[in-house]
Amino acid sequence: MAKISAALPTDLHSRLVDRAREADRSVSAELRVAIREHVDAQPANAQTHPTTKKAT
Repeated sequence: MAKISAALPTDLHSRLVDRAREADRSVSAELRVAIREHVDAQPANAQTHPTTKKAT
C-alpha cells in the first residue's frame, strides 16, 4: 500500500482524533473510514474534472 502525506486543518484533525477515541480505533483507521465515507457519498458517474463547453 502506498503512503500518502497530507496536511489536515486543525479542526478536522481534532474531529478525527475524537471519533477515533470514541470508536477505539487509531487515527489512521479513522481517516480511512472518513475517506471511504466521502468516496461512497459521491455519485458514481460524477466528473472529477468537468470540461468547459465552447460557445458556438
